[in-house]
Amino acid sequence: MRIRVEIIVQTQTNDNLKLSLELESVKEELRLLRFIKFKEQDIVNQLIAQKCQLLDKNSEPSSFEDNNFLEENKRLTRQEQEIRQQEIQSQFESNYQSEVCKY
Repeated sequence: MRIRVEIIVQTQTNDNLKLSLELESVKEELRLLRFIKFKEQDIVNQLIAQKCQLLDKNSEPSSFEDNNFLEENKRLTRQEQEIRQQEIQSQFESNYQSEVCKY
């Protein structure tokens, strides 16, 4: 029996990052849930740090360089976004596998 788990995270810029895993058994699903619970606080802390950075940037006058970065970010093609998503998913799966091995 295969179980497919998809995790969708919406970022500050309203981009959706989709992470998906196919699991072989309920036991693997339980390991995944433990891993997610274990990593949940890390994710929350990262999101808080990102929000603080954005608030800091918004409180400063925007510079030409920041505007160029925002414009370049808007120009990302769909393919580049998919590549970024695959890299994030690969990193997530790698972290998941290393955590599962600890159990």
